[in-house]
Amino acid sequence: THNIALSDAGITSSASIGITISNSTLTILQGGTYALNGTLSNGRIIINAALSKVYLILNGVDISNTSGYPVIQTLAAEKTFITIAKGSSNILKDSLSNTLATIKLKGDATFRGEGALTIYGQGNNGISCSADLNFNGTSDAHISLYVEAKNNAISADNSVDIEYGAFHVVTTDGDGMQVYDETNVSKGYIHIVDGSYTFRVSNDALQAYR
Repeated sequence: THNIALSDAGITSSASIGITISNSTLTILQGGTYALNGTLSNGRIIINAALSKVYLILNGVDISNTSGYPVIQTLAAEKTFITIAKGSSNILKDSLSNTLATIKLKGDATFRGEGALTIYGQGNNGISCSADLNFNGTSDAHISLYVEAKNNAISADNSVDIEYGAFHVVTTDGDGMQVYDETNVSKGYIHIVDGSYTFRVSNDALQAYR
């Protein structure tokens, strides 16, 4: 595991290769596990690791981006895993000028863990995924997520699959959860197993084609 400390004074990392740091932007270039903690008032986490599995651990982060970009963005990866560390509180917030999502994921992605994650999607979506999006809690430890978004709180191109979630979802214009795929008969669904879910949304709580 590579430990990365986030600070406006500078990002520091135990990893000597596989990442680049430019001001308040961290770019991950190879597969592995990266544990993040700390605060960035105008930062970005970029994953650009083609054909690799990248594991992000959020262990007490407070990251905002005021420049119109996603806070976390996968440009290339075989799969992105985001773990919310047990007992941790994490906040991600974009700006009004971001037209994508606070977390913009390319390819399959999985969220898991026993901490709390709060996402503010002020410009558009909260979480957006170009493929299959999974949230894996357990019966003993539900995955805790609060998403407040202008448009859709959680969206995926192919599917959304949730096990044991504790979700609170708010939107001003869009859906709570939305899946876009209309053509693939094995996709286009939202699947939820147990948990607690609260929706205060402008349109549909759940919008899918299957």
